[in-house]
Amino acid sequence: MKRKAATGDLTKREFDALRTLSGGLVESRGGLHPAGEGTIARMLAEGWIEEVPEGAVGRQMGYRITEAGEAAYKIGRPPKPPRQPTRLKVLAPRISPLRPRFGKLDR
Repeated sequence: MKRKAATGDLTKREFDALRTLSGGLVESRGGLHPAGEGTIARMLAEGWIEEVPEGAVGRQMGYRITEAGEAAYKIGRPPKPPRQPTRLKVLAPRISPLRPRFGKLDR
């Protein structure tokens, strides 16, 4: 399944890797952490990054961002979905009308 960069459908790992490379840097695979082999392979297939010959980053293969990758990075990630209320907030209206089990503490 190919995803379109125009939809802004980047995973967090893809977005973080593109952000790392966005300044024109050449990074090794380790520099793109937490993006793993599968993420890097998908990004290569999409054309968002390209391999740089050995020697660009020591003895390791390096990666740099392409114009398509810059466009995908600029579109960015979709906003996070709203958080679900915590259990305490859900229970609070039900708890507040309860009276204490023990009498008032008059001292």
